[in-house]
Amino acid sequence: MPQLRGYFDTSVLVKRYVNEDGSFQARLVARKYHCVTSDITPIEVTSALVRRLALGHLSGNAFAAACGRLTADRRKWVSIAIGDSLVERAQEVIRNFHVKTLDAIHIASASEFQAKSATRLPFPTADEKQMNAAASCGLRIGRVI
Repeated sequence: MPQLRGYFDTSVLVKRYVNEDGSFQARLVARKYHCVTSDITPIEVTSALVRRLALGHLSGNAFAAACGRLTADRRKWVSIAIGDSLVERAQEVIRNFHVKTLDAIHIASASEFQAKSATRLPFPTADEKQMNAAASCGLRIGRVI
């Protein structure tokens, strides 16, 4: 039986690699669902890890370990490419819900995957505004804080 799929944005995936509020819950959700995400996600996660390293919230060893896990995990993810239809969908999400650019890309990516796969995709997120917009777009949201 194929593993269930869920769309993971950066706010949840970062919690897999660092210990912070919501990390335990994010790891549980990540074990339940096979990760579907946007092509931009590894870039966003790397940026978040570098920021934590620069602020002293991660040691050099913890940073290296997190980057290694990210690289290994990416091989298993289903990545959604950013094409014309996704760009148009993201622009529509921004116009309708006034979310940040990258949040709109995640919502549009999940919506596009959901439409193509005819599967109602769970969308766990730690971002309240993104969660509300995703729910309005017909995604099955879940709070991870």
